[in-house]
Amino acid sequence: MSTTRTTAQEDLNLWNIVGRQFDKAAATMDLPDGLLKQIKACNAVYYVQFPVRFGDRYEIFEGWRAEHSQHCKPTKGGIRFSPKNYTGDQVEKITRRYAAELTRKNFLGLEGKRVAVQGFGNVGYYVARFLSEEDGCRIVAVGDVNGGVYNPEGMASRSSPTST
Repeated sequence: MSTTRTTAQEDLNLWNIVGRQFDKAAATMDLPDGLLKQIKACNAVYYVQFPVRFGDRYEIFEGWRAEHSQHCKPTKGGIRFSPKNYTGDQVEKITRRYAAELTRKNFLGLEGKRVAVQGFGNVGYYVARFLSEEDGCRIVAVGDVNGGVYNPEGMASRSSPTST
């Protein structure tokens, strides 16, 4: 006599998994239902679409930034693509382009962020200068192959690359 065991197919949808985990945790808390519904609800979803150039061709990528409880930062975001289809350099290029697009559309704020800059030649100098002057970042460290400088209070953005 053989026995056949049937099991329900596991739901691997991330949205559903997170919802179940939230409900399980919420059941252990003594909070009003209305507050739990507000925390669980998605307040806003921002959608971006952007091209990335690989050699002589372009690919279009889509990204999302979802904000749930906006009173508690940081909010969540994401981009979907299979890293198996891309080299490490291409994955870095896609990720950087996504972050730049979020920043450009003010979905990702840099104001007040502390930044360390690796390399302080022409490129590093201007990155530090623009992040400081245009984006409101505080440059707290710069470094290169010869060493580095750290100041938790921040550094003057007009220093020349050779003066650090």
